[in-house]
Amino acid sequence: MDDSTRRRFLRVSGIVGTVGLAGCSQLQGGSDIQDSDGDGVIDSEDYAPRDPSVQDAEDVEEVDPTEQDENEQDQPTESDPNTDQPQGPEIIVIDDFESGSLSPNWRDVFDTSNVGTDAGRSVFTIRSSTTFDGQYVLQGNRSPYSEGGSTITRDDFMIQSDGATITFHAKFGEAYTGAGRPNRVDFRSPDGEIAVRVTQRLDRAAKNTGFISDESLRGPVRVELRNISFQDQQVEEVAIDSEIIDTNIGFNLDADIDSIDMVVVEQGHWRQAHNIVVDDIQYSI
Repeated sequence: MDDSTRRRFLRVSGIVGTVGLAGCSQLQGGSDIQDSDGDGVIDSEDYAPRDPSVQDAEDVEEVDPTEQDENEQDQPTESDPNTDQPQGPEIIVIDDFESGSLSPNWRDVFDTSNVGTDAGRSVFTIRSSTTFDGQYVLQGNRSPYSEGGSTITRDDFMIQSDGATITFHAKFGEAYTGAGRPNRVDFRSPDGEIAVRVTQRLDRAAKNTGFISDESLRGPVRVELRNISFQDQQVEEVAIDSEIIDTNIGFNLDADIDSIDMVVVEQGHWRQAHNIVVDDIQYSI
């Protein structure tokens, strides 16, 4: 009797055949004639004894691997929420001074005309401070000097795209009243031209172009030079502690500035206690 005839015979036998086989199995103590999946084919002759839809090898459907690949490609893919979110501006930190020491990218530049016997001595140090967030700040110290001023410069960055915003924290010191040099922070072109100067006192000779002063600069304050435009040669907004104090501040009228790559911090001196503190200088594009 072939396999197909045997299957038909067993299916017709129905319950009687199944009971009989079960009884024989128990008498003989074997498992060869069990039908685990109840499909009418005993386990020993069933290609898949636990799958009632498969009795022999021909019942197994072959899958075309090319069709499987196409089906997999048709499945929708889940989006990654981390990559689908709109990206914010890129923030580049020029210096936050959190290394606790002065970076070699800074260099001291002195006006030696009025510094007397202390010429060549740096007045800038990195000090522990609670003035701003973070542990360390750049601080000027007027004590070695009675007159004149000194600067510290860094130029290892480049801002040349319209729309950039420069921010920094500063404490400019006491109100400037004397005829000497005020504290100030400059952002300049590669040629040294002043694009924007934030200072205790406006320079009348410069006709206030590119210069920013405000009573709140005594500090500590957060200064924002928002939306710098090299095309229009101006800073669209200037904010002190998020409050806009001026708009459309033009660059130096005598210059054609197409980039900014220098920050200059100047500690003024004239027998006044107006030490400058600067922290967290950065820009976003």
